[in-house]
Amino acid sequence: MTLDIFMLELSGNPLVYIGPDAFKQGLFHVGLENTKLRIIDESAFNSSQGIKSLTLNNNSLHFLPELIFAPLTFYGDPQETLLLDDNPWRCDCQMRDYAKWLHSSASGMNIRILHCDMPQSLHGKALRDVPVGQLTCDCPHLTSPNISTTGSTTVVKTGQRAVLKCSVTCCPAAAVVWTTPTGMKLGVDSDVPGISVADDGTLVIATATSGTSGTYTCLAVNYIGKDQATVHLTVTGNAK
Repeated sequence: MTLDIFMLELSGNPLVYIGPDAFKQGLFHVGLENTKLRIIDESAFNSSQGIKSLTLNNNSLHFLPELIFAPLTFYGDPQETLLLDDNPWRCDCQMRDYAKWLHSSASGMNIRILHCDMPQSLHGKALRDVPVGQLTCDCPHLTSPNISTTGSTTVVKTGQRAVLKCSVTCCPAAAVVWTTPTGMKLGVDSDVPGISVADDGTLVIATATSGTSGTYTCLAVNYIGKDQATVHLTVTGNAK
């Protein structure tokens, strides 16, 4: 027996990442507000063209991929909802491609107004009202992320601190998400006892145990591209 799901309510969960083809056909509503979402893959909605209600407000999103909503069709029907506000949107080069798509007559979507958070000169302005030419970044060269894990702890004794490095080189800055050996995904504002992600992308395990052994993956994404790297942590006998 197949169970058809029309509504998926994930609001309030500590989600930081939505991957490719995350949602399947048949969904009408997906709730993703009030999470800790930092990255949405550009193909997240490719398999869920029927979504008519999508709430992404009040998260930690800085930018949107150009064609993130291209698979969806919103035409202004009363039951349609697409909420994007109350995110720290950076109206710079990272939003330029999305803004071009948003302004195109071919998009055929009725999208609620998205307001800029940064830069300060555009704070509070609707993205629709910002000329595309003003969506720029102060970068000598625009580059996709490149990760180095040099300096990471790879072997540690039980009870000791482990530091896993994810040093990202790129411009503009990238959003960083770690995946633990258990599949848990963590960002800088994740609230998990004993494990945290610093602003520079470093993952810190306060007290290593046998359960923290395994392979950790760091993913860094900006609007140009992405990179990922792994660190394998081995936890040995008790510290002395």
